[in-house]
Amino acid sequence: MSETGVGMRPRRIKNALCMFLPLLFLAGCPGPESTQVKPSVPEPVKESAIPGFPTLRKDIIVGDNPFWVAVSPDGRYAYVSNSGSSTVTIIQTSDLTVVSTFGVKASPAGLSISPDGKILILTSRSAREVNLYSLSSGQPVLTATVPLDYEPEFAAFSPDGAYVLVTHPTFAMVSVIRVSDHRLLNTISVFGNPTCAAFLPDGTLAYVGTNHVRENLNVLKRDGASFSLLQTVQSGTLPQCLAPSLDGKTVYITDNHSQNLTLVDTASQNTKGGNITVQEGPAGIAVTPSGKYAYVANHLSNSVSVIDLGQGKTVGSVSVNGSPWGIAFSPDGSLAFVTESENILPAQRDLYQRQRSAGNQVTGVNEFRSQTLTVLNTNDYH
Repeated sequence: MSETGVGMRPRRIKNALCMFLPLLFLAGCPGPESTQVKPSVPEPVKESAIPGFPTLRKDIIVGDNPFWVAVSPDGRYAYVSNSGSSTVTIIQTSDLTVVSTFGVKASPAGLSISPDGKILILTSRSAREVNLYSLSSGQPVLTATVPLDYEPEFAAFSPDGAYVLVTHPTFAMVSVIRVSDHRLLNTISVFGNPTCAAFLPDGTLAYVGTNHVRENLNVLKRDGASFSLLQTVQSGTLPQCLAPSLDGKTVYITDNHSQNLTLVDTASQNTKGGNITVQEGPAGIAVTPSGKYAYVANHLSNSVSVIDLGQGKTVGSVSVNGSPWGIAFSPDGSLAFVTESENILPAQRDLYQRQRSAGNQVTGVNEFRSQTLTVLNTNDYH
């Protein structure tokens, strides 16, 4: 707070006395202000007081650094990839209890479930492979492993469940896997450091974030079994994750180095005027099953923003304990599942963002492991 006007006079008097009366210094006079370094700490995010707004339902302890979450199409289970402990946690949604945890290859990241609910796919960064699990028996059973040439990050099923796109941020590549025979069909060179991927509802186009300072979004075209880079689209700063509207006319992209969502018109592949403001460090995004709202995980603000897509503006935000990253909804939209990955000290967030925006490896930043999956009641906002 700035020390100006009447509010600073008592402190000035005390400091002046301390200069001439050493005994007072022993009684609590401050030292020289020039030696006091005050870290920049942002204002805490407050719970919204909007009637019917989402509220905290439960914090569930899972594994270390929960990264991504997916909910089965029948709504019975939520699956969480824990990148820090190399495990996957399964949560029963009816009572929000952990039913099992199983070990996987090192550094699991992206996790996705096929539209028919029969297959779970999981990327393993350190092992450079993708693992496919059958969910037919209720518990995941490993059925296939697809080796890759590059470290994978995210995975996205096509709407018909026939193909999976896998992103490789370090090598500017996207792999295409055919699900029926677990075959790697081809690898596509793209722009930037590809992160999240998502198909339009009709499956004709897929969009891939770049997490790159040059602000381009990749657009992939599907023609039968063939995939190719169609074009890049000018987007916001460090386009990270994205989600299409239910009608497929708009793609919403989180700009990780800002406080904005960028909107892209899928017919023209141009950005729409007027970004939507959220909070610092937007990462994961998901649209509710009704298509009315989008929820955004603000990684550097420890909050989740709720956007009214019809009005094109943020309604409010909900505070969470850690640094949120991934979001998924129950099929009826009544619950939102939010992973909380590494926590970053407020004073180090600017350093973290500068290194990320430059495409450099993050160094000198203390990240504390989280073990929390937060569940929100969406209430009237689903």
